[in-house]
Amino acid sequence: MNSPLYRTAPILTSVSKRRRAVERATFQFYERVRKAKPDAERLSELERHLRRIGKLIHPPPSN
Repeated sequence: MNSPLYRTAPILTSVSKRRRAVERATFQFYERVRKAKPDAERLSELERHLRRIGKLIHPPPSN
């Protein structure tokens, strides 16, 4: 079980877990915002949230 694919498997699962967690958080966040806010505020807040998530999925390159 020493193939390259096997060695990278933990990385793949952690990425997909992170993506699922992000999707769940986005959905919950959007549901909360939808119940509470008028459209313009809702959109700007969703944009901020997605920007923050983008940084999570694509962290800045560490030197």
